[in-house]
Amino acid sequence: MKIVLDTCVMVSGLRSSNGASFKLFGHLLDGSLSLQVSNALMLEYEEVLCRPGMVPLSFAEVVDFLDSVAALANWVEIRYRLRPLADDPGDDLVVECAYNADAVLVTYNLRDFRSADSTVVVVPPGAVLRYLERKNE
Repeated sequence: MKIVLDTCVMVSGLRSSNGASFKLFGHLLDGSLSLQVSNALMLEYEEVLCRPGMVPLSFAEVVDFLDSVAALANWVEIRYRLRPLADDPGDDLVVECAYNADAVLVTYNLRDFRSADSTVVVVPPGAVLRYLERKNE
C-alpha cells in the first residue's frame, strides 16, 4: 500500500513508541507499506521536525532520521497541482503528493482534509494498521 504521511503523523511517531504512528514506521521498514514523498513534503518534514522541542531528538538525530526517510521513500514528481484544495493552504502539498502518487493520505487531522476527501483517500494511522492486520489474516 502506498501512503503519504502528514507531518503530524511523523511528529507523533517520533514522540512516542507506543502509538499507531510509530507502528507505521515498522511497516515502512518491512516493506508492507511504501512511503511516497515529494520535495515540498520532505522540506515540510524538515522544517517542523527541526523546531526546538518538537520531538525528543537532537538536531543531528532528526537529520539522520530524515536521511533515512529520504533513502527509504519513493520520490513523487508533482505533475498536477490542486491548489487551493485543503482547508489549510499549507496542507495542499500533502494532498498533491498523495494525488500524484495515487497513495492514501495518513493523518490525525481528518477535519483539515475534508475538502480533499473527493480527491484522495484520507485515513488515520489506526485504519492503516487495521487494514494490514486484516490483509495478513
